[in-house]
Amino acid sequence: MPTVSTTPTVLTTPVVTSPDRYLPYEYRLLRTGGSVESLAETLYSLLSPSLSGVSKVPGHEPLNVESQALCGALAQRLMAQQHALTEADTRLNERHDDAIVRLLQEEAEAFAVAASAVGRAQREGYKDALHLVQGVTKTPSGRRHCGAWFRQGWLLWNTEAPLTEVEEAFYQAARLAAAIPAEEVYRDLAVRHLAEIQIALGQHDNARETMAAALTLAPQDPLTLRAAARAAAL
Repeated sequence: MPTVSTTPTVLTTPVVTSPDRYLPYEYRLLRTGGSVESLAETLYSLLSPSLSGVSKVPGHEPLNVESQALCGALAQRLMAQQHALTEADTRLNERHDDAIVRLLQEEAEAFAVAASAVGRAQREGYKDALHLVQGVTKTPSGRRHCGAWFRQGWLLWNTEAPLTEVEEAFYQAARLAAAIPAEEVYRDLAVRHLAEIQIALGQHDNARETMAAALTLAPQDPLTLRAAARAAAL
């Protein structure tokens, strides 16, 4: 059975002027890897220009998002999540046939090329990856691949597709991952991102409900706490 490449890719770092722009970039870091030190530096450059002060969720400790120590902790968490995602993808691929795994391998290659590009080349590369993963989720078997749905949601998000399509993809990822106890990494990420998309869609009641679920699933995750603080302010 084909294997999915996990070779780290050199990333171009965008100038981030809004906290929202960090959220999709997080998964890009997760998929392409790097050292803890390089991730911490990237996180600090992403977070410090766009956020200030303390984000607080009722019942939780304050989260100082400008702290370099926090960025180091986030980087370590991202590395752990990256390892968990790699293991989850391996398990998921064992449940599917070679044709689906080959499409996901091609998607991973297209993603890696896009992640190291800029401007139009990057946008077109993400579209290439999107078409490949959509080839998976449109099949009867691939429709049950939570990792494919999560990739599709992220790629739709980053190719400026309608947010309703992004919401549907993250919903399917969360739904399918919740049915597989070993795939909680996809479940936790998908639920948080689903809440963020619901915020962007103005579905505030749904967003608060989904974010409450995200907090229950990952109560100590600093990025979930930060996202929950936004939902609590609605």
